[in-house]
Amino acid sequence: MTFDEFISQMHEFCGGTAASKGYNSTGVDGHNTVYHFVQEEVSMGTHAHGLGEIIYKVLRYQRRRNPEDLIKIAAWAFLVWKHHVEEEGSGEG
Repeated sequence: MTFDEFISQMHEFCGGTAASKGYNSTGVDGHNTVYHFVQEEVSMGTHAHGLGEIIYKVLRYQRRRNPEDLIKIAAWAFLVWKHHVEEEGSGEG
């Protein structure tokens, strides 16, 4: 598998699976309502939920060795990175 194929699978996960769960209503690069709610209202701007998802998926991958978990780890890492960069650009973080 190539890096481009990995990114393609991650893109499918972020766009398809995430949208069906209500994590994103405007595509992979759009505003993510659920992520913002969890970040701002639940974890007070610390990305705790996204980082917790990464830790959970890493531990689950260790047990099950399901490569889909690696895609999910990358997707959550992308979301944390994306929102971190957006915060820096807005002067919030």
